[in-house]
Amino acid sequence: MERLGEDEIFSIFERIPNQKDKKSFSKACKKFFKVACFEMRSLNSKSPLLYDLLTSSPKMSWFECHAPLLNNHMKQIAESCPNIHHLDLSLSQYHLGVRKLEFDDVGLCAIANACIHLDRVNLSGRLCFTEIGIGSLVRSCKNLTVLILRKCMNVTDKSLKMIGEATRLKYLSLRDCYLITDLGLEYLANEDLRYCLKTLYLNNCHRITDNGVIHLKKLVSLRDLHLSNCAYITDYGVVAICELPNLEVLHLDFLITITDISLREIGSKCLKMLVLSLEGCEKITNVGLQAFSGHQTLFRLSLALCYKLSLEDVKPIVMSCPNLRCLRLSRKPMSEACFELLSTNTHRCRIYWE
Repeated sequence: MERLGEDEIFSIFERIPNQKDKKSFSKACKKFFKVACFEMRSLNSKSPLLYDLLTSSPKMSWFECHAPLLNNHMKQIAESCPNIHHLDLSLSQYHLGVRKLEFDDVGLCAIANACIHLDRVNLSGRLCFTEIGIGSLVRSCKNLTVLILRKCMNVTDKSLKMIGEATRLKYLSLRDCYLITDLGLEYLANEDLRYCLKTLYLNNCHRITDNGVIHLKKLVSLRDLHLSNCAYITDYGVVAICELPNLEVLHLDFLITITDISLREIGSKCLKMLVLSLEGCEKITNVGLQAFSGHQTLFRLSLALCYKLSLEDVKPIVMSCPNLRCLRLSRKPMSEACFELLSTNTHRCRIYWE
């Protein structure tokens, strides 16, 4: 096999019609893998060791790795795959000793400076980069539309100031970034991002309060907002959110301080609302729920663990909302008449029980 040069091996590789066979070919030996890299369009591996073998892969557009990576690995990816559009380096779980093995701003900047065509980046669970790396990513990758930073523990208000400079970002996930405060939300809402962002996840960001949430009303393109488990958000913050002109999806699960004031505001002002989740909002009652009677666009409503609501309270909503198709409730005793009524309407609205 040593007698075959790269040109001969490449000629053989080009004649393989089946993609699965090409993948098997690339795993035969290091030399075959090196040849295959040139034509490779995507790579998904759980082992960083593979990237030590990477050579020029100009056609690769999709790159995934879900294992700890060193700065050297990041530099190798940057040099080998300058034309990637989708980069997924998310870690699904915490690895023991991961900080000693993880890339930092040096590695992330290497990717940002070389892979300027990136439009989707997922760095969930990566712990060592800061606003320096994020700033480099935002400024170098002008086409960035999706940025996922879930459980990135070094994401701070300074990071959000950098993200605010993005001009095409549509989807931003900051779930479980517990260092974010109200100042960070103000940064997001006062920069170019306010004109393009459509989806924002802030679940479990426990330091944000109404004082920060009120700035989100400046995000004029925002359609999808997730604020579940943000314990310090009250009716005051929710009322401000309702000024968003295009809001269609709103998750407020386990905001235990919000009351019927929030429901009345959402029902009367958010006329494009498609999905509303209020699971665990213990203070809401039938009085607030009636604000959604006859709502024309509501498609899915989640009221599980809302203990002050009965099935009789929900019945008018099921009957009067023409587009309601999904209702999530907790199991509670119901009258026979209510059960019969809800059963006859299951062809239009499906009920899911928690």
